[in-house]
Amino acid sequence: MNICTKCKCKFYKELQYKTCEKCRLKDKISKQKNKCEHDRQKSRCKDCKGSQICEHNILKYFCKVCKGSQICEHNKIKSFCKECGGKSLCEHNKRKSKCKDCNYNLYLVNLQRKQMRKIFEKSNLNKTTSSIKYLGCDIKEYINHIQNKIKYFIEIYF
Repeated sequence: MNICTKCKCKFYKELQYKTCEKCRLKDKISKQKNKCEHDRQKSRCKDCKGSQICEHNILKYFCKVCKGSQICEHNKIKSFCKECGGKSLCEHNKRKSKCKDCNYNLYLVNLQRKQMRKIFEKSNLNKTTSSIKYLGCDIKEYINHIQNKIKYFIEIYF
């Protein structure tokens, strides 16, 4: 059980979430109100020249040329800079979301997302929803399925 960072209710932690489902739904609804004609957040839309886009067509705070607020002295994104001890890096000096030693479940989910992205890039299809929805199951079922395949492989070949 975890405590929601917004409403302080108790909820079952689902991978990376820090808020309960009710608060995430409220956030999602409020974000939908700020969409542009391209179905993107107005301030971040490059096509609409949103307020958060710089003259180099990059989000202002990530622009290396403009010295955005999220760029460190090593000209890297602060949270991923190894020299600065970025907060998105784990004790193994890898991105937390991609470290299989720190968070194996999130690592598996990110592998699936990466493969799904490759499939869409190679095909003529457009990705219109989240990668996990294309699988037809939720994250827990997917992780259980992969872990069962790994166990089966180990039993047969080792």
